Amino acid sequence: MLSSLLFVMQTYDIHPDIIQYVIGQILHYVSCEVFNRMISNKKLLSRSKALQTRLNLSILEDWIRVNNLAPKLGDHFAPLVQLLQLLQVLSLQEDFPTWIETLKKLELLNPIQVKRVVSAYRFEVNEPRLGDEITQYVLQIAADTEKMVRRQMMDRKRERPLTMISLIDTSAIQGNGASSARTSAEVGSSSTTTPLTITPALLTETEKARAKQRQREQEEEATLLSETKNSKAWLPFKIPENMAERENGSKRVFVPLIPEEMMSLLDTYSSH
Repeated sequence: MLSSLLFVMQTYDIHPDIIQYVIGQILHYVSCEVFNRMISNKKLLSRSKALQTRLNLSILEDWIRVNNLAPKLGDHFAPLVQLLQLLQVLSLQEDFPTWIETLKKLELLNPIQVKRVVSAYRFEVNEPRLGDEITQYVLQIAADTEKMVRRQMMDRKRERPLTMISLIDTSAIQGNGASSARTSAEVGSSSTTTPLTITPALLTETEKARAKQRQREQEEEATLLSETKNSKAWLPFKIPENMAERENGSKRVFVPLIPEEMMSLLDTYSSH
């Protein structure tokens, strides 16, 4: 499917940046879906399944390289790769210092996901078990993370009204500073002060800023507390500045063309 899609986009001369974005969005979806299925299904949380999945994933990585696509497309697999690495080395953690060093290399996995792997891991025949010290540490870190995030959520809810007022006041001062500027002599001679007014447009911009901030906070909280990845999230997209430019520096002129077959079809319909 990926090869067919790439062939069609290249045949229709789609801009390389847009091709990279489309392929990246698909790989992001595939990576998140595989990640979610593995971490949600206890039968897949084993070393043998991790090895099989890693071999299949290497086929996609080879496909990126063979088709001369940007190597950074492979970064979409990074969380999944770290999950597979954890599954492959989990039973090899002989002591607590070794476990700490392993966790330092798995920075894309949150404590809740690590807890899920440790709690639901399916040990195979004669596979050594994790020590109690490691298990208790993982459970404690996950519990502390949940408490910390929920405490931050409560603190933000209490602070949001004050932050909103200060944001409005600051914006109002900046917006009315030019029109209400006075010289020191005028200020000294005036016995009254002009109150700052907040326009509807200013409130709209403030509400937008507040909504964006709240959305970022919710995304951060969801990332820290969720076992799964959001496969429906859209990657940032930027329209290429010059749609006519190509990788070799040449520019192409696009001339609209209607194929002869289509013209004949139109003539046929117009004659009836």
